[in-house]
Amino acid sequence: MNGELRPGTILEVLTNEGVIKASVPGLFSAQDQEVLPPIYPFCMGGSNTFSTPNVGDEVWVLSFTDNLQQLYWFRKDNFAMNNGKMGGKSPTGKDVQKETNVEVLSNRESGSGTATIYFADGTGWIIKNNSAIIQLDKDGHILISNGQPHCTIEIDDDGISLGTKGGSAHPACHGDKVADLFQKLIQTLQALSVTAKANPYTTALSTVLDQQLQTFKDDFNFINSETVTLD
Repeated sequence: MNGELRPGTILEVLTNEGVIKASVPGLFSAQDQEVLPPIYPFCMGGSNTFSTPNVGDEVWVLSFTDNLQQLYWFRKDNFAMNNGKMGGKSPTGKDVQKETNVEVLSNRESGSGTATIYFADGTGWIIKNNSAIIQLDKDGHILISNGQPHCTIEIDDDGISLGTKGGSAHPACHGDKVADLFQKLIQTLQALSVTAKANPYTTALSTVLDQQLQTFKDDFNFINSETVTLD
């Protein structure tokens, strides 16, 4: 609970057991390499010997606020270009396995599929749980989808698209403005019905108008959403 996890880059390997020095933005600078404290492998007892740290490798560094000398590191999980372990396509349609660099923070089984959090140079941040996806790309665009048809939200420079990616089929309407328009239409039909009833030649027309009025009044209460608001 009192630990902080930060990305870092190995500056020096001190021992064969995996003790290193690293630059860690916000914690350690490469300019202070000579006086930087040692950082120990998170799993001690030789369990890291199968993965030799090298200068320049990216790692995660765990520090503790109540003991600044208690420092541990473990590897970042990176997949290089054309490494097929990730597979499939990103929400933007690009092949994830062809990304120039895919940095995986978490990848584990979840229900009938996998849950993954990763960063890719071409597509940005991806949070994926089975078919559900949240993406924040390098341009700041946001995509949210549960993988089902018409269940997507996309926010980009052109605005907000509800239902599908790349622009939904229908423009959104302001419910209060539509309600005002409906009210004016009802008032117009009421006036026509009253006028039609006064003339024996148009009495039958007033009956039809009254039926339409009742239909409009019944539908009127369903115009405004109780859960969605628009700016």
